[in-house]
Amino acid sequence: MLSRLLLPLLLFLCQSAQAESSLRLKGIGLYTELTASYYYGALYSSASGNRDQDILADGVQNRIAMRVSADQLKPRRFYKLWNSTLVINNSASDLEFFSNEVVDFTTLLKGRLIKGDELVIEEVEGKTRVSINGVEARSYDRPGFINLLVRGWVGPLPPLQAFKKDVLGHSSDKKQIDYQAQFEVLQPQQDRLEIIEGWYAESIPETVDEQTLEVAEEVAVVSESEVLVPTIESDSLLEEALVLSEEDQQKLEEEKRLQAEQLKRVEAEKARLLAIEQEKEREWKLILQEQEKLRKIQEIEAIYYQVLIRHVNQYVKYPKRALLSGNEGEVRVKLVIHQEGAAHEAILLEGSKVRDLDRAALKAVEKATPLPELPLELSEQEYEFIIPFQFSIAG
Repeated sequence: MLSRLLLPLLLFLCQSAQAESSLRLKGIGLYTELTASYYYGALYSSASGNRDQDILADGVQNRIAMRVSADQLKPRRFYKLWNSTLVINNSASDLEFFSNEVVDFTTLLKGRLIKGDELVIEEVEGKTRVSINGVEARSYDRPGFINLLVRGWVGPLPPLQAFKKDVLGHSSDKKQIDYQAQFEVLQPQQDRLEIIEGWYAESIPETVDEQTLEVAEEVAVVSESEVLVPTIESDSLLEEALVLSEEDQQKLEEEKRLQAEQLKRVEAEKARLLAIEQEKEREWKLILQEQEKLRKIQEIEAIYYQVLIRHVNQYVKYPKRALLSGNEGEVRVKLVIHQEGAAHEAILLEGSKVRDLDRAALKAVEKATPLPELPLELSEQEYEFIIPFQFSIAG
């Protein structure tokens, strides 16, 4: 019976290995918050082992795929899902080094994703390539950026421990087969390709369109020296011009008029092309300024997040009964904070299966209130943070 169950999985692994060259499917997980399902995540890797250390080792090639299971995934939710897990699973030096890439990645959506959409992150020729439904959305040149993202899934404090366990392939065969089937069922809708292509069809700074290029090439052929009206340099030429017939004089005047109009068109086209380039440069500067602003806000939010985790964990008390029983575990609490810094809502996001530990985590949040005030730069009315708690007797 077990062999029958394993057969589809083995076939799938073989197909994946062929499709991804040296990459093999490690596992598939489902990310949920309370009763809400957000996405299935699949991890492919060239690593021989299934530990997080194996996946993140030097020389290992990885690929992760998200398939949206929710009805919709808005850009702000995408930002929150990734930003928090990147902050707590990567070192401060790595986050600083890849700060521009992190800002760009977490804000790359130009609209909402819907059920069936797939986002893939992979390493191609040393670059980290991000695609949505097969459409390239971003390509990052700095080597190693993909590991920063993968660490968000399999690092010491992943979004959910159950999710990390699943994508590393540590869950049961039955669960993996079920997740595989559901993962494969999710497919992008036919009209989504055109929509996603529209998101990333134009980038800034843009290149001028084909029609502009054609005009520019045509203008280049006609140089100013060719369109300037010849000057009369000698008396002999003047005398020759005076004896021209009336018909020839009319032709000459017409030629001068046409050349003057052509020169006017050339100058007008030059001015138009210059205006286009100046506008694109202005837009690009604005985008750079906005990215720098987002980067600074994201850094401030990351620092506050780390301060918040340390602050709340100061109030954690290991329950005596759990300590005597040798109970250990990890708990994650979703914390919603408003501008005044008080806990608006604390929700048990992932329990430890030990009631005393779960209660201790929620009690720590209660004791830690009022929480540190949000920095002025964080201007939204509410912010969500996932606070991890680790109960370890040895630690």
